[in-house]
Amino acid sequence: MTRILTVNCAPILNGSKETGQTAAETASDEMVIGVVQVLCEFSLLVSQRNHSDQSLKALNDTVKQLDKMKSIFRAQKMLKSATAKVHDLLAR
Repeated sequence: MTRILTVNCAPILNGSKETGQTAAETASDEMVIGVVQVLCEFSLLVSQRNHSDQSLKALNDTVKQLDKMKSIFRAQKMLKSATAKVHDLLAR
C-alpha cells in the first residue's frame, strides 16, 4: 500500500514548484501529503502481529484522523478538474 501511494503521489512529492500553481493548489497538495502520511502510519500499525493497549490506541487515533481527512481527496479531485477545464478554455 505504501509503495502504491508513493507512486501515485509522486507528482506532488517531487518537490519542484510548478510555475502558475495557485496557493489553493499548493495547500491542496500539502493536505494530500498529510493524508498519505496518515495512511502509511495506519498501514504500518495494522501490519503488526501483536497489539498492546498503546498500539490499539494509536490505531484508533489514526482511524479517527483518516475519517476527518477523507474528504480531502474529493476536494483535490475537484480542484484539479476545475483547473484543467480553465486551462482548456484558455488554450482555445
